[in-house]
Amino acid sequence: MELEYLFKPIKINKMMVKNRIVAAPVGDTFEEKAIGGAGIVIAGHAIVDYGRSSFASADEKDIFSKYEVEKTVERIRMIHAGGAKASIELFHGGLYARVKEYAIGPNDETRSDGIKVKAMDEALMQEICKAYADTAKNAQDVGFDMVFLHFGHGWLPAQFLSPLFNKRTDEYGGSLENRMRFPKMILKAVRDAVGPFFPIDMRISAYEWVEGSIEFEDVKAFIEEVEDLIDTVQISAGLDINHEGNVHCITTNFVDHMPNLAWAEKVKEAVSIPVSVVGAVSPKEANQIIKEGKVDMVAFGRAFIADPSGPNKAMNDHAEDISTCIRCLHCYHIATNHRNVGCSVNPRFMNEEFIPKEVTQAKEKKKVVIVGGGPGGIQAALTAKKRGHEVILLEKSDALGGQLKYIVKEYYKIDIKNYLQYLLTQIEKSNVEVRLNCAATPEMVK
Repeated sequence: MELEYLFKPIKINKMMVKNRIVAAPVGDTFEEKAIGGAGIVIAGHAIVDYGRSSFASADEKDIFSKYEVEKTVERIRMIHAGGAKASIELFHGGLYARVKEYAIGPNDETRSDGIKVKAMDEALMQEICKAYADTAKNAQDVGFDMVFLHFGHGWLPAQFLSPLFNKRTDEYGGSLENRMRFPKMILKAVRDAVGPFFPIDMRISAYEWVEGSIEFEDVKAFIEEVEDLIDTVQISAGLDINHEGNVHCITTNFVDHMPNLAWAEKVKEAVSIPVSVVGAVSPKEANQIIKEGKVDMVAFGRAFIADPSGPNKAMNDHAEDISTCIRCLHCYHIATNHRNVGCSVNPRFMNEEFIPKEVTQAKEKKKVVIVGGGPGGIQAALTAKKRGHEVILLEKSDALGGQLKYIVKEYYKIDIKNYLQYLLTQIEKSNVEVRLNCAATPEMVK
């Protein structure tokens, strides 16, 4: 196996995971991620404080409530059926949460949308710690194999850790020791609730990329401080609700691959628990950095949207058949304002209800002519061929690829280059008849 280190089992607490691949909680195709080869699938998120912790809606349901829990258990069953371990993100938006009355956070303030934010007192902190603990215990009781606590990207725990948000002057603000106090309380409450052998994962931003925010050395010190309360840590970066920090949270192709690796490597040197990294990592890169001991695992988010079967293809030494993510951000609601969320390389994403997993054979086989060898034409030709048709692809220039041929000339467009190579490889492997330097005319098509 070419990528042997990526597919080595790993032990997290008492739990054995079949490989080093974590499917991050983006996109709802949990079953496909598991069947596609992930070792751990994070099955979306659970709000911990109904009506006060959601970023989606003030009315977002508690996934462990009476009429929602059956759907939650179904997620677990689908993931287990695919051979993966099931995790769930525990989430509190803090001052950024969607609320009907008021939000809570480190300080008294008023958000830009006019919503009041109330500074948390100790009684409210204890209430939120209990909410985290109860949610984690619910996850354990219904069959999740582990929990994933989101302490990064500017959400509630990060709001206390980072001086960008935390302006308190009491024992929960100021020094790092004080700013760590409440996040550590949350972890302690969760650990007490689930016991010593239930795996706890934590995502954190190594660097927030905004002036005045927490420095990496402080983040590393916090991880070392809470190492005995968690079993693994995932290194990310940036902030979600901040334009300056957001582009480092979900990177575009203007940023090099593996932007968070250097921080993850330093965390790995400082702790004894497994360390994972997320952010623009290819399977080959993942295998190499695990081989070199820089990290123990790699989390893939958008890669699973682009191709849910990517890990299996890599495991079977067919990485060339992976439909690669081009980091266009069309799958991300901020980039599309919720109006055109989808995937540029996987048309099934967000259209799962009417686009089948497998291409079916056509009842009537035909001779199909595709005019134009750009990415759309190539995909049309490949799909028609899979359906059993005889396919002829006409391209008036001397090479396939359309506008992608020119885009890849930019040095930073490595993801587009990889995607173009994927398309050309699929054409080479198919029996599609390609005619280059051939301008289509009605007579020719006839």
